Amino acid sequence: MFPITQQYIEEKYQVKNNDVTISMPLQKEIIEKAESVLRLETKGIHVSFSNLINFRKELLDNL
Repeated sequence: MFPITQQYIEEKYQVKNNDVTISMPLQKEIIEKAESVLRLETKGIHVSFSNLINFRKELLDNL
């Protein structure tokens, strides 16, 4: 997991000129897991290889 903002997205992900999408249930699952990871990181329990809290703060400061 790595925080990102819209400014770093250059184009849609496509395969053979078709947009790749994910289902609503999968979107919900991804968001729930990301929120869970952020809650753990906020509590000082590091479950990722990067410092998500610092990356997130820097991105939000630049908005």
